[in-house]
Amino acid sequence: MMPTYCSFLVFHPDDADLVLAICEEVGWLAELIDDPSGRYRFAGKALFESLHPETCARTDEIREGEELGKLLLLEGDYADIDNTVLLIFAAILILEGFPNKYNPPSGCFELADDAQKREEIFENVFRKKGYFEKFTHRDVMPTALALAAKAWTDRSTIYAIHKLADSIITESVSPWSMHPSQGQTFEKHSPSHASHVGTSTAINLAYSAIQELGLDVKSGPKKPRWLDKDSFEWNPKVLSDLEKPSKSGWCRSI
Repeated sequence: MMPTYCSFLVFHPDDADLVLAICEEVGWLAELIDDPSGRYRFAGKALFESLHPETCARTDEIREGEELGKLLLLEGDYADIDNTVLLIFAAILILEGFPNKYNPPSGCFELADDAQKREEIFENVFRKKGYFEKFTHRDVMPTALALAAKAWTDRSTIYAIHKLADSIITESVSPWSMHPSQGQTFEKHSPSHASHVGTSTAINLAYSAIQELGLDVKSGPKKPRWLDKDSFEWNPKVLSDLEKPSKSGWCRSI
């Protein structure tokens, strides 16, 4: 029997069937259990989150109309499960577009097969500071799961997701900074040399992700992008290459 691992990913109960269907389609051995941390409770579309393990809810404390979130468990080899979980976390990052410092990406945690030992892990590890904070729920998680599943059989797409996620972690903007009230949001004014290096690293990682997907514009001195630099008319040879499906199967747009 292969070991079972906790993913720390907690889904809305309404998404349970969808989550299991996505996992089954890609060949991931998965099951969902009530979130043993008690961190997330749902009542319809409403979400209740406990910020401290001392205030988390237990199964016998759930109010009428509320449900605990569903924790994703995966069965298999440690390296495969760890790669799966980290890929889903990376997909969450690129869908949200900015890092969430309160829920840092995390790998998997092996669970005991024995029910009593497993409950001891829940009580003495998952409901204590350190691991309690690793349990994560995001609205985009079903989409992130589907994205990770689609990428799973293509190494280039996997690397593209991780590179773009690392780019976002290195430097990104938040929805709050994009609000018009913040003024010149996207201009970078910093005397910090380290900040300049961070910006260039983020740009290089993002462009490398584009290359992994085969979505970069393949042009150069011998095959220029434009026929006329003044009118910016596409070179038909470059344009035809862009209009072909990428090697990873992802769509191109111009």
